[in-house]
Amino acid sequence: MIGGEASRGYKPKRYVLPKDEEHARRITLQDYTSYADWSTPDKIKRRAEYCFKNGEPFKPNIDLFTQTIQDIKTIRNYIAHASVDAKDRFENRARYYLGTLPPGRDLKAGVFLLMINPKSQTGQNFLDFFCGKLHDFSRRIVPG
Repeated sequence: MIGGEASRGYKPKRYVLPKDEEHARRITLQDYTSYADWSTPDKIKRRAEYCFKNGEPFKPNIDLFTQTIQDIKTIRNYIAHASVDAKDRFENRARYYLGTLPPGRDLKAGVFLLMINPKSQTGQNFLDFFCGKLHDFSRRIVPG
């Protein structure tokens, strides 16, 4: 946003010309909050459209990772909020990944993240799976 390049020379076409990093932060936050919400795909796309031509490189890549971003937010919310809704949403996503929930006890987020992903051919746990997805996403946004 402030005109830098990735190590391989990639540089998005921008609509905004902030004078420094602090100005870029204020543009990004738009005085609504003290932090940028990177866990809501529609907000990320909208912010990208304000700042970059065609919302690139964010907008086209968000669509590829929307469900992963939402799943990570669901896990985070289950950890952060002791609510029935957060638990239900987490259990629904855990059930999606596992096929069924382990019987006889509440599944905790930490236990889930350390479980082996049954769809993994390499024995990868869910923590590594989600970290890998975030790494892939970030590499699509900032190649190189």
